[in-house]
Amino acid sequence: MSQYNDLVCDHDELAEFFNTRHVQLQKYLFWQVRSYDIAEELAQETYLRFLKHGGELKILDLNAFLFTIAANLARDHLRSVKRKQRYSFIELEAELVDSKPNSEEIITKQCLEKQLKQAIDSLPEKTKEILASFIYRFTLYAILGFIKS
Repeated sequence: MSQYNDLVCDHDELAEFFNTRHVQLQKYLFWQVRSYDIAEELAQETYLRFLKHGGELKILDLNAFLFTIAANLARDHLRSVKRKQRYSFIELEAELVDSKPNSEEIITKQCLEKQLKQAIDSLPEKTKEILASFIYRFTLYAILGFIKS
């Protein structure tokens, strides 16, 4: 009988095997994924895969087998995170490129511009000059701020 089968058949020995390696496995997985919660989930998945697939293989070093499973799970997790980030960026970029105003937005903007023009036209001449000066300074500061950044 193999070392793996001996270990799995003796539940006390199996529990001791996992318990003695749990902290080390947690630290390794945290080092890989930088999240305690994800490291814990990956550790649990590591134990499940160890039990599920170990009997199918000829395992010479149980510790190496356990940590190889953990390394592969961490690598898969990191790849899926990168893939999600890449695709979410591509989707966001596509939304920005395709974001043309619809007819309702165009009409609303035109109505607001017309109302604003009417409101400005109804102001006294001195107030119009002050408003124009303010808008000029605000625009200038915005441009200078944009250039500096």
